[in-house]
Amino acid sequence: MKGFATMYPWWVYKYSPGHRADRWCLRGQILLCLEGELHTELEDGRTFVPTPGMSYQVGDQAEAQRSLTALGAALHRRLTGRTSRALEPEV
Repeated sequence: MKGFATMYPWWVYKYSPGHRADRWCLRGQILLCLEGELHTELEDGRTFVPTPGMSYQVGDQAEAQRSLTALGAALHRRLTGRTSRALEPEV
């Protein structure tokens, strides 16, 4: 029987000090800040600053976001919604 595994991939992303995304992202994601400080800008002008232990979720194709950090940051990040479907291993 084929299906999708129930264990989903998480990636650790490390951003160097001074990182600034050069484009807006529409992928849904769940993000957990492990260290440092990440500024997340939404296209409508709102800004969120997750620090270690804080997380947030953005729906797939819901709100465009981009990130920047002056200090650097390490994050756990998982893509959600239909964009992550191709990344799930078949069993």
